[in-house]
Amino acid sequence: MDFSQLQFKQFKATLIVALLLFAFIFIYLSYSSFSYQKEYITRKIDVLQGFAERSMTRLQTNPSLYKGDNATILGDDRMQFVSSYQQLSTHLNNVPKEQHIQTGKVNLYVNQFGGLWSVSEVILIYRIHHQGEDYFAYFHNNTRFNDLELQTFLTDKMQPAIITASALILALFIFQLFQISRVSSMVFELANWADTVSAGKPVAPPKMKSGGINYLAKTINKSLDTFSHILEKEHAFARFSSHELRTQVAVLSANMELLELIMNDLKPQERRVLNRMLSAIEDMKYQTEALLWLSKETEKDLVTEMCSIKKIVAKSVEENQLYLNHEQVKVVIVGDDLSLMSHPTLLQIACNNLIRNAFQNTEQGQVTVEINERSFTITNQNEPPLKGQQTQTGFGIGLIIVERILDKLQFTYHVDGLDSGRSVQITLPE
Repeated sequence: MDFSQLQFKQFKATLIVALLLFAFIFIYLSYSSFSYQKEYITRKIDVLQGFAERSMTRLQTNPSLYKGDNATILGDDRMQFVSSYQQLSTHLNNVPKEQHIQTGKVNLYVNQFGGLWSVSEVILIYRIHHQGEDYFAYFHNNTRFNDLELQTFLTDKMQPAIITASALILALFIFQLFQISRVSSMVFELANWADTVSAGKPVAPPKMKSGGINYLAKTINKSLDTFSHILEKEHAFARFSSHELRTQVAVLSANMELLELIMNDLKPQERRVLNRMLSAIEDMKYQTEALLWLSKETEKDLVTEMCSIKKIVAKSVEENQLYLNHEQVKVVIVGDDLSLMSHPTLLQIACNNLIRNAFQNTEQGQVTVEINERSFTITNQNEPPLKGQQTQTGFGIGLIIVERILDKLQFTYHVDGLDSGRSVQITLPE
């Protein structure tokens, strides 16, 4: 069972318990309210029947007192005895039709259902037929008066439910706290183990109390082990290939220098061919040097020192003169010098790539290096703009090397495509 399944089961169990608890409270309160209202109406039916019989006796004993326009009222606003259907309809709203009221029994009508927390609005009508005349006794439930009585009743009935629900909620809360503490401790233990693991130095994962966490730890450890083997192979390949290429490039560079000394009387067209060969060798030299540095395994291999951006830029401009069309391209360096602690070789390699790319992609115009307080920007502008210049997105492996180097040095790298060239901004780390 994995960790996600364990969490889902715990959540499911908690949800089921909570739903059962709420269902129990709702059913209990519904039953209590219904029982109370049924008992309450039953009592009022008995009261209404007794009241009707007593009122009828009074009427028969002294009809002149209880009949007529100035008759004495028998009862009150809630329970009253009237001598005609007209008087009944005057005292009650929504009174049923006369033919629907049965004689000799209490008729129950519900005007409004009250729910759990209030008594429903009901009308009880008791019809008496005596000597050819109909008399009516009615009881109209006043919900505002009875709310307090119902709430008191429900409060007494709710005490067992409240105690039971409180006990269940407390038990559920304690269980969840225990589970959260248990899972958190295992996660923290797993996180502490993960902090001790590094590439090439596998550490056995701790044994957890949960099978899901153990499975997760073993999976992470297996993935890190696989990644370490792949990374080691890549580093070894980069180191070996860089050393091999470096040797070959050094041989080519030395022989090209000899060839240039021997063939110092070359024609301009032959000289251009020789320069292209020298340019290709220089490219290979910078790229293999960069790959060799990037194959270093840790930051401890990088020794930093104080570097001058202006000196590094000037050196890059000098070393890449071969790529510059001196007759039609102008190089401008503006701004004060900027000093920072960094790795001089890697920073020089990145700057060389950017300056060389700017020179190679400017046939006619200007290359500007602007040095600011926290950054420096290299911009090349062709005049007139080269067709399709704005659609270029990079400069091959050189751009990839620059991105890797600046990322290793924790610099921020941003490129803007222009209609007439490109602007590359390098921002120093905070």
